Amino acid sequence: MGRIHQARTENQYSSGQVFDNKFVAKDRPNLNNLLKKRQDAKNSDTKINLIIISAATAVAVVVLAILSL
Repeated sequence: MGRIHQARTENQYSSGQVFDNKFVAKDRPNLNNLLKKRQDAKNSDTKINLIIISAATAVAVVVLAILSL
């Protein structure tokens, strides 16, 4: 029988291999693309807010019309 507490484990990573991927140079984000995405998101938010306000106003008008009868 072998000794269990003396079992060998293989080293999966060498000391340099662990850190190699962390310091790879990445492409810089394009500022124009980011600004365009933000503008599109703002326009979308504005449209959604307009729909919500219109729906709430319509509901309020209907409720007031029913209560006034």
